[in-house]
Amino acid sequence: MASLNVISFVLYIKAIKASDLSLTVPIVTLTPLFLLVTSPLIVHESPGIADAVGVFLIVMGSYVLNLRERHRGYLAPLRAIVREKGSRLMFIVALIWSITSNFDKVGVVNSSPLFWSTALYLFLAIGILPIVLYKSRQNLAQIVPNVKILATIGLFHALAIGFQMVAISYTLVTHVIAIKRTSALISVLFGHFLFKECGLQERLLGAVIMVVGVIVMTLF
Repeated sequence: MASLNVISFVLYIKAIKASDLSLTVPIVTLTPLFLLVTSPLIVHESPGIADAVGVFLIVMGSYVLNLRERHRGYLAPLRAIVREKGSRLMFIVALIWSITSNFDKVGVVNSSPLFWSTALYLFLAIGILPIVLYKSRQNLAQIVPNVKILATIGLFHALAIGFQMVAISYTLVTHVIAIKRTSALISVLFGHFLFKECGLQERLLGAVIMVVGVIVMTLF
């Protein structure tokens, strides 16, 4: 479990570094699609009709996300997910998270949300530390001036994970992760307004369709 989380974290960072934020982050909304397969196998939670409709919308959203590639053929937007390095890496992250999310459910049910999230991220920190030290061996001095910012980010992330683990203990894993993936819409907006990424119209539309799919899966 810890090793999978380390791998997914590293790939996530590489993905957002390699490609536009508005193009990569929405790909993680595919996690509920994979959960339709992994959840019945791992935690024996079976999806319903609304889940199938939601998945269809999520896939359609990922197609629209790359609609600029349509002039190369109708399958070009889907091929773009594989061709674009950031999207390709984020696709793998979504697949890994569809596995680890189910084990989060098992861990929470057999312990507690606080214990599981603390133990999980303790092992993640231990696993990621050697990588951080190796990659930053020549730039460690840059970390010190940014300690407050990093600590703030860590605090908000800890709160988010805590709420996620509590939510998992109350409902289906698919529903919790589906709601979590609505952050894709915010990422598209941040990508455009903060980093001046182009293609807002189709990327926003694609992210909105994905979020609607998530809502359908959750509320119906």
